[in-house]
Amino acid sequence: MSDCKFCDPKILNEQVFLENKGASALVCIAPNCPGHSLVISKKHAQHMLDLEEEDVRDVAELVFQVKKILAVVFQTRCFTDVLQDGLYAHQTLPHLHFHVYPRTQNDFTREQFYGMTLRDRVDWQNGEGLLSMDQIHQIRDNYSVTAKSLDLI
Repeated sequence: MSDCKFCDPKILNEQVFLENKGASALVCIAPNCPGHSLVISKKHAQHMLDLEEEDVRDVAELVFQVKKILAVVFQTRCFTDVLQDGLYAHQTLPHLHFHVYPRTQNDFTREQFYGMTLRDRVDWQNGEGLLSMDQIHQIRDNYSVTAKSLDLI
C-alpha cells in the first residue's frame, strides 16, 4: 500500500534492525519507553486474521528474537507486548504491528504506562517527541550488533 508508513521502503531502510521472511523489527520513532520496538508483517494487512498462518509464525518468531536482543541491551527478562488489532482496538496505523516494551523495576506505574498516548506525547507537526534520525540509526545499529552476537543474523 503506497500511503502506508510501514510499507514505505525509505522508512524501513532507516528503522529496521532485524527481519525474517515475513516480518521486520523496527526502532519506534516515538517510544513510550527506552527500547520500545515494533514488529510488523512484511505483507500489508491491517488485521492478524488477514494474514496466512506462515506470516503469523514469522511475526511471532521475530517478536521472540527482538525480546532476546532487548533482554541483553536492557538487562531484563520482563516485557509488555501489545497488539492493537484494528480500529476499535485503538490501532494507530492500519498495518499489523506488535509493540515490544522492555520493562525494568519501577520504570513506570501501571497508570503511567497505560495512560501514555501517542497524541499526548508527540507533536507530529513540529517533530516534538520523535527520535532524530541519528538516534534511530544509533539504536538500530546497536540492536543489529546485539543480534549478530546472539547469532540471530
